[in-house]
Amino acid sequence: MASPDWKTYHERLPLPNLLNLRGCNVYPNCVLCHLDSQDPNHIFLNCPFSQQIWQTAGLLNSNPSTSVISIIDSLLLNSRSNSRTLVLRSASLCYILWYIWCGYWDYFFEQVPFAPHSILLKAIREAKDLCFHLRHPLPRQPRLVSWTPPPPFGFLKFNVDGASKGNPGPAGIGGVCRDHNSTFISCFSAGIGQTYAILAEALAIRHALLLATNMRASSIIVESDNLTVIGILIGKVNSCPWRISKIIDDCRHLASTFGSVVFCHSLREANAAADARPLLHFCIRPFYFVFFVVC
Repeated sequence: MASPDWKTYHERLPLPNLLNLRGCNVYPNCVLCHLDSQDPNHIFLNCPFSQQIWQTAGLLNSNPSTSVISIIDSLLLNSRSNSRTLVLRSASLCYILWYIWCGYWDYFFEQVPFAPHSILLKAIREAKDLCFHLRHPLPRQPRLVSWTPPPPFGFLKFNVDGASKGNPGPAGIGGVCRDHNSTFISCFSAGIGQTYAILAEALAIRHALLLATNMRASSIIVESDNLTVIGILIGKVNSCPWRISKIIDDCRHLASTFGSVVFCHSLREANAAADARPLLHFCIRPFYFVFFVVC
């Protein structure tokens, strides 16, 4: 059975203007308001009963030239959209049209009251269910992710990472230091035995601060791909897990000894130089090395 949207678009809805042309004797006016003829624009848009639905939904503008055909055109256009909002809006429009059609003929044939509020609720529920079950695939926009050098005013940037194979499990930390010219300055890497992932992330930041202290750096930036630990250090996360509370205190104390310290979050792709995951195969026994390049 073809949908009323398709039949409306092709002027094939079984309404009096078409049925009377085929020899049927059908009452021409709207059976709800009796004010106008039973044409698609009146039934779906201009009938006072239908207008209650659209005014409550707020999906259509008040332009009097709006027609059912223009709504269907917008449905076809938005069906190719990458916006979840537009897809949900299109699904809502489609289901509202469908339930207005069903409600109209339920009243005509079975004298079931036409209930605008109930029709709108059913349409919205069906639209949400449709979007949930379809899980509308949205292609992600490409995003360039790259390492950003520190400011050219004496800053050094540490990119650090911690990881564990299991939680808890064999864990390791790693980090690399570079200047504003992207020149490699130093790095560290260590296996830290059996521990938790978040503890490894916090230890990696503390080790970067200790290394910067030994290098007598005055202004540093510490980047990590762990949003929780960075959020705690910059004050955006209020609750600190008890496992890392002492390490966070150490980091804050060490940070207070520098002229300028910035903690910031980095996406994993931009933090690849410090990725500690390759260490996990070797982290059963702790090991450690630091390498300096003398400039």
